[in-house]
Amino acid sequence: MYINSDQPGRVKNLLKCLKPEPLLIVCNGPSLNNTPLERFNFLQSIGLNKIHLIFDKTTWRPDLVLCTNPFVVENWQDTFISSGIPTGLVWKTRHKVRQENRNKFTYFLHRLLGHFGDDISSGLDAGATVTYAALQFAYHAGADPVIIVGLDHKFETQGKPHKLITSKSADSNHFDPAYFGPGIKWQLPDLKASELAFQIARETFEKDNRNIYDATINGNLKVFDKLSIDEAVDLCRRYKK
Repeated sequence: MYINSDQPGRVKNLLKCLKPEPLLIVCNGPSLNNTPLERFNFLQSIGLNKIHLIFDKTTWRPDLVLCTNPFVVENWQDTFISSGIPTGLVWKTRHKVRQENRNKFTYFLHRLLGHFGDDISSGLDAGATVTYAALQFAYHAGADPVIIVGLDHKFETQGKPHKLITSKSADSNHFDPAYFGPGIKWQLPDLKASELAFQIARETFEKDNRNIYDATINGNLKVFDKLSIDEAVDLCRRYKK
């Protein structure tokens, strides 16, 4: 059940931030510091989690921000609101949002579907990464092609997937050392589960004659076809014409 009866409609309205045209998904890996985001300013985009930490370094801004991490929601909700950028949070994080802020967000459901589903307002397929949620938003918006940057798919911090830890040092796993800096709680990633979700995403797009490309600089993911930044920009400009 949603917080109020208009949430399914609000999810559809959130989707209207996007158009059936080329789209950029900006993830949070360290490679983002070497990614010329300004070259994609002509393109609609989705930013993830604490993407606002990059704003001091670039003129690029996303059209939509998505967050599925409850620890990010708990500590970052005021930044989401003050940015003025439409923001979607996964339903399970609602208890981390202060009461006075709850109706300032749109919430989407995570469900164990094994596929994207036909109606985004009834829930997204659950995955091990917010990038998978972004790919489903992109799909339901009709985006083509989708370009991903900042998806390094490698972490220096090792341990059991989903284990909750408290950082003891500067964050070397994301583009900003303060992302999950000292004293901040976060969960270790599940890279194998992410790969399975990404494979579903690739197959779903290809069945619809659409494509996802990975333009991450020195990224470690092998699910999507790779493009250089130059190739990604050129491809999207051709599709935009």
